[in-house]
Order: sequence, then structure tokens, then C-alpha cells
Amino acid sequence: MKKFHLDVGIRIPMLYLLFGGLWIIFSDQLLDAFVHNTTDMTRIQSYKGWAFVAASGLLIFLLLRQYLNLQAKIKNQLHESEERLRLAVSAANQGIFDLDVRTGNLVVNDIYAVMLGYDPISFHENVESWLERMHPDDIEIVNEIFKNYIDGKLAEYKVEFRQKTNSGEWKWILSIGQIVERDIAGRPVRLLGTFSDITESKEAEIIRNRLFEDAQRRLKRIASLREIDHEISSTSDFLTTLEKIVQNVMQHLDADAVSILLYDNAEKVFKYAESTGFDTNRIQNARVKMGGSFAGIAAQQRTMLHIRDLENNHIDEAFSSLLREEGIKNYFGMPLISKDTLVGVLELFMRNDINPDKEWLDFYETLAGQAALAIENARLFDGLESANKELSLANTELVAANIHLIEAYDATIESLVQALNLRDYETEDHSRRVSTMMLELSRMMDFTQEEITNIHRGTLLHDIGKMGVPDAILRKPGLLTMEERKIMEQHPIYAFNLLKSIDYLQPALDIPHLHHEKWDGTGYPYGLKGEQIPLSARLFAIVDVYDALSSDRPYRKAWDKEAVFNFIKEQKGKHFDPKVVDVFLEYMHRLGEI
Repeated sequence: MKKFHLDVGIRIPMLYLLFGGLWIIFSDQLLDAFVHNTTDMTRIQSYKGWAFVAASGLLIFLLLRQYLNLQAKIKNQLHESEERLRLAVSAANQGIFDLDVRTGNLVVNDIYAVMLGYDPISFHENVESWLERMHPDDIEIVNEIFKNYIDGKLAEYKVEFRQKTNSGEWKWILSIGQIVERDIAGRPVRLLGTFSDITESKEAEIIRNRLFEDAQRRLKRIASLREIDHEISSTSDFLTTLEKIVQNVMQHLDADAVSILLYDNAEKVFKYAESTGFDTNRIQNARVKMGGSFAGIAAQQRTMLHIRDLENNHIDEAFSSLLREEGIKNYFGMPLISKDTLVGVLELFMRNDINPDKEWLDFYETLAGQAALAIENARLFDGLESANKELSLANTELVAANIHLIEAYDATIESLVQALNLRDYETEDHSRRVSTMMLELSRMMDFTQEEITNIHRGTLLHDIGKMGVPDAILRKPGLLTMEERKIMEQHPIYAFNLLKSIDYLQPALDIPHLHHEKWDGTGYPYGLKGEQIPLSARLFAIVDVYDALSSDRPYRKAWDKEAVFNFIKEQKGKHFDPKVVDVFLEYMHRLGEI
């Protein structure tokens, strides 16, 4: 039962009245019972008054002393609580803010001042100075989140933003707050919260995102090369080939406009062939002599030409007028050369300034080489070239281009795996070991060479889906919780979604997508059973488990070999395909591991 306590301001008067009442009632009754002399009664009544004063004074003294002791105890407890809070905040290295929502008055602790490189003694914070130090790109989103939280549209106040430090650098801050006081109408009055320095983790996240974006961009560019390569080998329509080239160049080099001028050897001029991105059709009138205008200079020098300051460069009036009308600020011209023969010029036009990096320039040169080859091939189909020897050389170059494409494909896979290695330090050695084992087992099981190539690619990419798993789960040193495991078990689906749009990786998807399925149907992500699971995924499931159990992990030591093989045998017909288990054990016997 809950105890009921009266406030001391009420309790002391009530006890005093109760004591006085009882004194009056019982003292008079006792005197009437034992004293019958009037003179004695008068004298004793006088003594009784002094006794009442002394007794009531003693009572009040005792009650006040009890109250003062209680207040001192509460004050000590409050001081201890404040000290524990101060130590906890200091240990967590978090800034604390206290905001009066009505007035905008803001109070922060010393840790926040130190976090931004200021002297706590001279640092005075308010909403205006806080906003002045905030990065301009973050002000709008911070204001929006704050307003939505105060208006009750958001359940929590949590926002990331950049603050300028005393040294002029930008520091990422995570702010988390909660309304701790409201007025009688329920409107927020006071917001209390923390500031945490998340610069290191935010910069790491930015690097990971940049690596992932770079890998995706490279994949798209490889796909573009493959598309042009397909056009080269599958079409004889010259105009279709040119159209496909300018579209790919514009898309993957972020150009505002693209044109192709072809060299007419009979007239010794470059003529318009195809374009995209121009607001007018004036480019179609282009006729450029060798060494004349920008295209002619690039062709004559047989090197890429980049012109930035177009207004101060000598250009023929017709071309200059076109550039002004189109708002062009940057020009790139790349000669198209096939088998040491000048074919034309691939021109890029930019309406904004650009500082291309080496990767961009290399890809521009590669596209120009592919374009030159495509144009030459299309001309051959159109009868512009008839010599069998030249056709044979073109085919040889196509084979070489395909070889380069395959090398580029594999280099892209290595880039994806390297991006994952930067997040999960165990992946690199694990991928190398399982790749070697899978190649040898694939040959034992009579897979074709093409299937083995796709199995090798799938093995390298088997954990690429972990790019979508948060660091807190991926790098957790201990066992995962149920909720964390559910998130981790999504990585095969992440892998499928990442790779499904890449045509050349389609045959390699089974391993990254389905290697966690089990023979008895208890695996994930779909619970496939038996031969519903592709054979390559069934084979990799054993190799993956064997390497995982045989290797040290942050949460356990490696198993000894006997325990690993006993486990695999015990899981025969459960986790693993029985026939594949037999092949695996035979392979291990050949290696002398059993």
C-alpha cells in the first residue's frame, strides 16, 4: 500500500493543533479529578500554561529538526545525482543543450564548446550563433525536422548537420533531443538533448558510398562498352550504329551535346554524320577542313583537344555563332582512328565548366576507340571496304576488344570485392580460399569451362550483398540478436538486386543469391529445397561452411579438422546435398586432409 505524506508546511500546524487540543481536554479533566482547592487550582493552571509552552516548543523543535535533516539528505542526494550525471556526460564526451522553445534561449555545456575548438570560459552559445556556424546545405533540413518535431509530426528529434569549428573546419554533429516540459495547453516549453561528434564515422560512410558509386559507375560504363560491342557485331545499319554511339557517349560522359564528324577522303573535309543534345539543327551543316576549327585541329594532331575559354579562342564565325547560341562553355574533340586510319572526330560539348579526371579521360578515349571500330565495321558492311585482309584485321581487333572487355568485366568484379573488403576485413582471405577450392571441385564435377568461369565470378561476389548491411551488424564482434540476424539474412537479396541488371553477371547470380539455401528447405532467403537449389549454390554451401568453421572468427576460434568433417557428415541430407558431400569428402581425401 502506498504511503501518504503531508507537506511539512501542513504537517507542523496540524500536529500543533492536535497536541494543543489533547492537552486542553485531558489536562483540565486531570486537574478536576485530583485538585479541589481553588488556590491550588489557580497556581497549577499557571504551571500548566508554562508546561504547554515548553512541550509545544519541544514538539516544534523536533519536527523542524526532522525537516531540516530531510532537506539536507535530499540536497546531498541531488548533489550526488548531478555529479554522476556530470561524470556520465563527461565519459561519453557528449555536449548537452537546453533550449527554451518559447524564447529561443539556448544553454550548452563545456564539452560542446571544446568539441568545436572553443574555450568554454569565453564560449557563449545562442540560436543565432549556432545557425551561423551551421553548413548552408544543412540549415533547411535541420529547421524542417525541428519544426515537424515541435508540431508533433515526428516522434523523435534526431538530426545530423555540420558545424564550423574555431579553426574553420567542418565537423559532423548528431543532435538528439526530447521535449521535457510543456505549458498548461500542452505546447512545448523546453527541449533537452545531446550533441555527439560523428565526424569520423560520417567520413567513413561517405568514403564507402563513394566507392560503391564508383563501382556502379564502372559497371554502367562496362555495360555501355558491351552495348557498343554488341552493335558492332550484330548490325550492319550504319546510321543505327552512329546513333547508339552518340547516345552512350552522352549518357556515360555526362555531356550536354555530342556529335560525330566523318572524314571524306575524296573531298578532304570532315562532314556531319550524327549528333544529340543540341537545341538547333545548325550542327548538321558542319564541314571542317583538316587543321581548320577545333575538329580539324584535333584530327591533324591526332590527340584529344580540350578548349575551355571559347570566347577568347580563334574560331570561324559560323562555329562561334553556334557555340554562343547553344551556350557551350567547354569543347572536347577526339580523333577517331581505326587501324591507323583517320575515320572522323568525336566531339563533346559542355554548357558548364568541367575538370575531368583520368578515369573520365580514359573512358572517353576507350569510347572513341570503340566508336572508330564500330564506324569502320559498319562501313565494311555497307561496302565501303571490300578487301578480305582488312575485314580479317577488323575481326582480329574485335576479338581483342572482346578480350579487353572480359578483362574489364573481371576488373570490375575485383573492384566490387575490394569495396566490400574495406568494410568486412575477413572477406579477402575468405574469398581467396573458397575461390581456389570451388575451381578444383567444379572441375571434379565436370562443369563446362563457361560454367566454371561463371562459378568463379559468383564465388568472388558471394558476399557482395553485405554492402547493404550496416557496419554495426557486419562488424559486430559477438553473436547477432534475432533482429540483427534478420537484417543480415537479407544480404543474398541485396546481392541479387545489385547484380541483376548486369547482363554478363546473370549466369553468375546463383551463388551470391542462393548459397544460404539448405537441402532440407530450412535455409534462406526463400526456403528452397533439394534440387530446387542450383547445383553451383549447393556445392558452394559446403565450401563456405567448411572455410567458415576452419577459420578464426571474432566470436570464436577455428574448429579442428575432425570436428569440421564430422559436422559436414552429420549435416548430409539436412543442410547439404548428399551427393555433393560425397564429392567434397573425396576431394579432401585427395588433399590428405582426411
